Amino acid sequence: MLDPSRRLEVPGFPQASVYRDHQQAQTYYVVPWSAGIAIDANGRPECRLLLFVKRGPAGSIATGGQLSLTATLSIAAGDLARIKQSIESSLTPAAVAGEPPPRPVVVQLATPDWAGGRVNITPVPGVTLSGQPSLGGENRCALMASLTADGARALQDQWHRGLPDAHIAYDMVMRVATSQSASGSVRQETVTAGASRSAAFDIDVHGTFADAQPITVTGRFPASGLDSLVTEITL
Repeated sequence: MLDPSRRLEVPGFPQASVYRDHQQAQTYYVVPWSAGIAIDANGRPECRLLLFVKRGPAGSIATGGQLSLTATLSIAAGDLARIKQSIESSLTPAAVAGEPPPRPVVVQLATPDWAGGRVNITPVPGVTLSGQPSLGGENRCALMASLTADGARALQDQWHRGLPDAHIAYDMVMRVATSQSASGSVRQETVTAGASRSAAFDIDVHGTFADAQPITVTGRFPASGLDSLVTEITL
């Protein structure tokens, strides 16, 4: 399990939270540092806005609609490869002149063992979508919500501006290893044939237990590309 007391600083990745395993010396857990909107096979955000509008002198006015999107909490494969390489390079001993080259250190990267979680996405103030992530892989969370007239108009107004106030939050709980220790002294006295003997013992007990640790990872909506993801239906 992930040991929260054994964090590793990775050169070149100050934003990454990397922890050692509590038993396996070559296993490291990488905690995602940013949430986001999933990207489909065509490179487009998995986010769609459907608006029901009425046409007037001032243009289209939204009367309702529907918003669907998929959020993710993961780390890009390229970043994982670079983190792995950085850890291995930092752990491999430096070469010494006249001696055989040191054996390269090989590590295994893992994602945290998620015990639970909740996703809250607020594209505009007053509109919030909530759901549970998959707790595996990319931690995908597909959400859909029907929009009131006020919510639809707020999204219509902010959508073409790139949703500057949008907020994605993954409130997650990961399983971790917690170490505890206790110490004490015991005195034992023995009486034999009128003679008394005593001895003192110091006792130290160490144990590792499974625990849970909450974390919150936030993110933003894509800065561009939203204009092509909105559809207006005139009533």
